[in-house]
Amino acid sequence: MENQNLSHSLIKNPSIYFLPGVTSQSIDTCFRLLKDNHEHHHVFFNKEHAFHNHTSHHLLAALGFGASSTVLERIYDEQKKQQMPIEPLHKKDEFDVKKCLGNDNYYHDYLEFFRNELESKKYENNIDEMIEDYLFNKDYLVHFLSGAFHSFIHLGYALEFQSKLMAIEGLAMASVDQVSVQPVLEH
Repeated sequence: MENQNLSHSLIKNPSIYFLPGVTSQSIDTCFRLLKDNHEHHHVFFNKEHAFHNHTSHHLLAALGFGASSTVLERIYDEQKKQQMPIEPLHKKDEFDVKKCLGNDNYYHDYLEFFRNELESKKYENNIDEMIEDYLFNKDYLVHFLSGAFHSFIHLGYALEFQSKLMAIEGLAMASVDQVSVQPVLEH
């Protein structure tokens, strides 16, 4: 589990961004809740208006402020009340990585795509390298700049916490965000 190494690392070398109170237990709780959110909830809680699921942002910020496991559980319990369930995967022949960009119906497919990419021989679980490749990819850049920069927030947390789940979610989120800045970038 990705939080075990993080727990020991944070306890020995706490980030300068963390307030006192971060414990192995609170880190374990946080990452368990992040995993549950990742497996059960869509990146949007309101698809009509493309409102993003902020659960992971709340949990990781609270952890950084030294929240206890009990507080993290309460945050998650409140957040999950408004979340949409993740949709089933499409058939392989229905999903095309480039053609489905900007379509939130394919969020789960993008999660699986990026999970497989991260585990591939090309990246060998190196989230830094994968993020860099996609962040500066011309097909993806406009998606990263859309969606009120939420995918950037996700990727920032992924890098800070060395979290594969956050990296995968951030890349999948960018993939399904509707492009709103392309006309600006083309000029």
